[in-house]
Amino acid sequence: NAESWGKRSIHEKMESRLTLLLPAVAFVILFCIPRPVREAVDYPLPSPLPLTGAWAFDKSLASAGKIGENVLSGCESFVVDEKRKIGYCSAERSVIAYHFGNQTTETIAVVGGRLGGLQIDGSGNVFVADFSKGFFRVDQTSRITNLVATEADGLPFGYPDDVEVAQDGTLYLTDATQVYLTKQWPIHSFDPLYPFLVDYLSAKPSGRLIKIDPKTGEVTVLLQDQYFLNGVALSADESYLLLTETNALKVKRYWLKGEKKGLAEDFITNLPGYPDSIHRGSGSTFWLTIFNLRFPYLESLSPYGFLKSLILRLPASYVNRLATGVHHSLVVQVNQDGKVLRSFHDNSGAVNPITSCVEYDGKLYLSSMFQNAVSVFPLE
Repeated sequence: NAESWGKRSIHEKMESRLTLLLPAVAFVILFCIPRPVREAVDYPLPSPLPLTGAWAFDKSLASAGKIGENVLSGCESFVVDEKRKIGYCSAERSVIAYHFGNQTTETIAVVGGRLGGLQIDGSGNVFVADFSKGFFRVDQTSRITNLVATEADGLPFGYPDDVEVAQDGTLYLTDATQVYLTKQWPIHSFDPLYPFLVDYLSAKPSGRLIKIDPKTGEVTVLLQDQYFLNGVALSADESYLLLTETNALKVKRYWLKGEKKGLAEDFITNLPGYPDSIHRGSGSTFWLTIFNLRFPYLESLSPYGFLKSLILRLPASYVNRLATGVHHSLVVQVNQDGKVLRSFHDNSGAVNPITSCVEYDGKLYLSSMFQNAVSVFPLE
């Protein structure tokens, strides 16, 4: 009848107008709404090292045990004070201690922001990165928390990530990126994946290595313009640092002493996945954490700066979908020459994605901000 025909005609007109409006709406979202990141650049990546030899895939980590279930939850990092037999976990907003003797836990500090890497000094004080605030020191005795640093060279930290402590108390800090700033992206401040993706897609190196003198408090930038500078570890003789440059898929060595002092050089390149933390192991070895093999959709976009610029205009939930594929984490033992000695893997979800790995008392302690416990894997 005429009435139903009239209603259908109105609906058709509305659908037609909406169809015409959609491109305009998309244009406004992509180009007119202010966003901190507007442009990305082409950044082709080399092919990954094959998973053969010492890299060969196994499922050994799937059998790892657990400690601190539902308490040591969401640990971005886990370190051990061997002298006092205490492990420390950087949970979402708190530093939690795990006592190996009686297997008990206690919260020693509530920092407030999303916590990243942490380390201890010779006196048992804990230093921890807060992604949104800076670097903090938690006193071993009083449990008082003090802010150590929030900027370097007049530039506020964009994404405080990891910390290492020398025997003399010197601090080495990584500021992962200036592309992703928690003050600019408050809604995503505690999203563990999005900052990495924003930095990766933009392909604009801005990560920094920072040194703090324990006597004077002087803050010095040692290295800058790095692709998401993440983990940091001192060598046994403290002559160099190893640094994970996540979005360049490599590990770098930065010399602190000797003829090469102040020089940064490639240590391992073309990694099969994204390196996260790195810690000194037994002897002169290191344990490198690769939180996931390369994401194929993400990798395919690397050479196309304009397309990545469009994607960076989208909400975080859509950008995060690029990090899909096989969930496969591994930890790799390397010697002081960068030779891979062995690796252990998991693609079952039992421990992955792994964000930190430390060796203690013949075992590996594996932590993840996505797991509800710290995993324990015995070494043979």
